[in-house]
Amino acid sequence: MATIDVDDGEAEMSVSQRIRWTVRGLRHVMLRQPASVKFIRPWLQTVWSSDSPLQRRHPWVTYPALSWLDQNVTSTMRVFEFGSGGSTLYFAERTAEVFSVEHDPEWHAAVCQALSAANLTNCHLQVTQATAAIPGAADPYAAERKPELGNRFEAYARSIDAHPDASFDLVVVDGWARLACIQHALPKVKPGGFLLLDNSEWPEFQAAHDWLWDYSGERFPGLGPFGAQPWETTVWRIDHPRALPAAA
Repeated sequence: MATIDVDDGEAEMSVSQRIRWTVRGLRHVMLRQPASVKFIRPWLQTVWSSDSPLQRRHPWVTYPALSWLDQNVTSTMRVFEFGSGGSTLYFAERTAEVFSVEHDPEWHAAVCQALSAANLTNCHLQVTQATAAIPGAADPYAAERKPELGNRFEAYARSIDAHPDASFDLVVVDGWARLACIQHALPKVKPGGFLLLDNSEWPEFQAAHDWLWDYSGERFPGLGPFGAQPWETTVWRIDHPRALPAAA
């Protein structure tokens, strides 16, 4: 997913990019997902806005997945996030407690500032930076794609290990080394809780679908806020949490 660049020096390119995204998104909805017509207006508002997901205070997931969250997130939930941002404020406003791990110190500071400005005090944020990957080694904690290729996120994925098993009603995996994050997170989900994986259509994440085949999962493909093209978010209901094969 990509955000719109609205830098003054690139205004002309930005407008043409917005037009291309608009045409592409409208074509996708009309031809492939006519039921998602109701999401066109909010999507266009983000495409033609200079706001960010942090300013809008909502998760950077597809609109069908966001609709699911609106219907299922409750005030008693405890949430853990791999990756912070607008979702952190969204959950802080709607749930009892939010734990979030972030790898980027500058972004972490921006999220903390936004939480403070909104007077949201039920969040526990931590920064866990990446380390250099071992060249040529198969590493389950390695980043999947740019811009973090060459970095590994073991401490990041293991951050949830500090919590007891069956601690969270919802775990959101939308950061780096996502398969490793899922492996560490699954035992931490309460029975009947949920695990959310964003960009679940990526080939790199097919293993997650294989691991979680025996859980009730729902795929939410479609447009999402600030997205240049459609993608997919998947949510699994974890009725019987169990350990997965160890990441390492």
